[in-house]
Amino acid sequence: MKHTLGELYRMKHLIEQSLQDNEYDIYDAEKKVVEAKGERIEILKGLADVNELIKNEQKGSDVE
Repeated sequence: MKHTLGELYRMKHLIEQSLQDNEYDIYDAEKKVVEAKGERIEILKGLADVNELIKNEQKGSDVE
């Protein structure tokens, strides 16, 4: 199957556009992962703080 030069340039353009779109999708996904990891760290810090408060409250209850 022979293609004209115009058809080949069109195919090249479509492939390059698809590749660029894919790069944007990857960038967006990576950005969301970084944001989610940041949220997870904040949640874990909050959990650690609450666990520390529980531990301190239990110590106070044991003394009384």
